[in-house]
Amino acid sequence: MKVARYIIRFLLAFILEKLFIPYNPSVFRRTYLLGAVMMVPLVLSLLITYVFLSKNISFIILDSSIFLLNAVLVLSHYKELRDTFFKPQMKII
Repeated sequence: MKVARYIIRFLLAFILEKLFIPYNPSVFRRTYLLGAVMMVPLVLSLLITYVFLSKNISFIILDSSIFLLNAVLVLSHYKELRDTFFKPQMKII
């Protein structure tokens, strides 16, 4: 599963043209999950826009593939994200 995550991260970076910018690998390892979580609503809005407004099949396929790759990356860390975002609260305020 770890190799699949690296391949998906590489493909997402390649598709989004981030490979040509010099980067520090340690930063990439620490921030890829945050970037993947933040990319979900962005790619989803692009996909919905192409589906309902332009109906261009090539853009729909490209955005669908980006969304699916990103979803696999985010869902592979489901337990960590669930524990982070849905902590039980002891008080109302």
